[in-house]
Amino acid sequence: MAAFGLAGSALADSTSSRASPCWSKGGTFDIVECFSKVGAQSDVELNSLYGKITRVLGPEDLRQLQNSERLWVAYRDATCKAEKSLWNGGTGGNPAYLACVDDETRHRLDYLQTTYRLRLQKLEL
Repeated sequence: MAAFGLAGSALADSTSSRASPCWSKGGTFDIVECFSKVGAQSDVELNSLYGKITRVLGPEDLRQLQNSERLWVAYRDATCKAEKSLWNGGTGGNPAYLACVDDETRHRLDYLQTTYRLRLQKLEL
């Protein structure tokens, strides 16, 4: 954590609570490894939810969701690249990028769960 100083502490407060413990893992390698694992799990959860949603949508709603997902991925990537650039090539850039990707993925999960809640209830019947 010392390598990140106050900036690392501030970033830890701005990332998802699930990923925040990664900032205290030690050196950059350990932090990147932690965020990689957390991010991979978030991605698995998002893909699983997306698959469930696609099974309950009609063709037009499915097209709208697919378009929304493409735009969201572009937004997520641009947002996280911008956050990474704030580190000016420093060692905190990669962990910040990975934390951002995880955080945005968690937000997307929440959004999709809320938005498609009623449709997903059909799977439970």
